[in-house]
Amino acid sequence: MQVQEGYVKAVNLENKLYYRAVGSGDITLLAVNGIGVSTIFWKYIQDYMQYKYRFITMDYIGHGRSEEPDDLKHMTIENMAKDANRVLEELKIDKAVLLGHSMGSQVIFEFYRLFPDKVLGLVPTLGSFGHPVYTFFDSEYSIFLYYAGVFLMGNFPKALNKITSILLQPKFMKELIIKIGGKISLINPVLIPKHDIFQYLEHVARVDKKVFGYLMKSMQEHTAEDLLPKIKTPVFIIAGDMDIFTPVKLSEDMHKMIPNSQLLILNGGSHAALIEQPELINCRLEKFIENDVKKQLKKSRGKVQRKKDGK
Repeated sequence: MQVQEGYVKAVNLENKLYYRAVGSGDITLLAVNGIGVSTIFWKYIQDYMQYKYRFITMDYIGHGRSEEPDDLKHMTIENMAKDANRVLEELKIDKAVLLGHSMGSQVIFEFYRLFPDKVLGLVPTLGSFGHPVYTFFDSEYSIFLYYAGVFLMGNFPKALNKITSILLQPKFMKELIIKIGGKISLINPVLIPKHDIFQYLEHVARVDKKVFGYLMKSMQEHTAEDLLPKIKTPVFIIAGDMDIFTPVKLSEDMHKMIPNSQLLILNGGSHAALIEQPELINCRLEKFIENDVKKQLKKSRGKVQRKKDGK
């Protein structure tokens, strides 16, 4: 198995951003994470796709193996999209299918806005196209939780870092969080691999809360609603009917706004459905790539060839 990993400099920073590419093939997939998440949620998709395609994961600045930002103003949806482009440039990849989980859905839409010619397809997964806090928990009161969170993370990051480290590291606390998460449908307790959620909680505990707060603010301010009707590349939307972070109605609205898009609704799928139902996702994603993406790629190559021939 071909493996390539390394670092690139983030946009307008000296800080290094980590990436890892595995597999090979004529199609490249670039997977983009949610807020506060490393590459954990992509592991089962990567394990399957790497035998047929090239699969790239990356850590945002301030996440996973990437360095902390020298300038917190870097933490915007636009800059995360530009950083993703840096990874493709480093690997000399002209075009890719972009997969985005949660906030990553906003990042890949912004990538399309900035670099449309580099996008073979878009796969927004369990995410929103903008202003996600307004629909968070499907509650009108979630905006107040957001303001409280941004205030606390901006003013008391060290205290929050210490508190989350204490709360999210012990095994018994992780067990309790999983139990509560299952009760209120944050996760599907029947399908979720416990060790993966343990890894996720450990990573959230390590992310500097000031970084988290800046990115959360940008996530809420960003929207791609104006862009959706103009998208010309194939789009495959994945939603979960149990997802209370980004309710399924968001994906249904997205589907209506994006011409010729496809929508998969996972029965019993929570916001963590990538690790709950990877077999179904892999099956449908592969079908999307083989039928829609390759058809689009063949069409675009034909146009280039006709242009070269002067026709």
